[in-house]
Amino acid sequence: MLSGKIDGFFQLRDSLELIKDDFDYVIIDCPPSLSMITLNAFVASTGLLVPLQVSKFSLDGIEAILEAHKNTVKRFNPSLKVLGAVLTMFNPRTTLSQTLEPMIEPYLKLFSSRIPPSVSVEEAHMMKQTLFEYQPKGKAAQSYQSFVEEVLELG
Repeated sequence: MLSGKIDGFFQLRDSLELIKDDFDYVIIDCPPSLSMITLNAFVASTGLLVPLQVSKFSLDGIEAILEAHKNTVKRFNPSLKVLGAVLTMFNPRTTLSQTLEPMIEPYLKLFSSRIPPSVSVEEAHMMKQTLFEYQPKGKAAQSYQSFVEEVLELG
């Protein structure tokens, strides 16, 4: 359990240190809030990928994420890099998607992949399957695959 004590910030990092040679990549999916779990992930990570749902609330959260990143680098993990953001629930035909994209770019590098709204994502979750098991040829799965390929190109 992640405690509120100062060493609580290092528990995930210490656990991952034991298995790091067994994996090429470890992806930590965090809740959309700056909780103790999220801060643990920041301390344990080398790269930060920011999924941003096309929403005014996501725009509001960018400043908090960047501030948490800055504080983490300063105090706990100087090697943590912001790799960029991916837009989710992105529909190029909506004014919201068209408006938010250029508003985010000054703050975060945007990956070129865009994840569209998709009922299949929720259905896969409900069926306890990955999207690639549930609907591997769907638009959402193809978009996530493109995003993964972009991330892997970073090295």
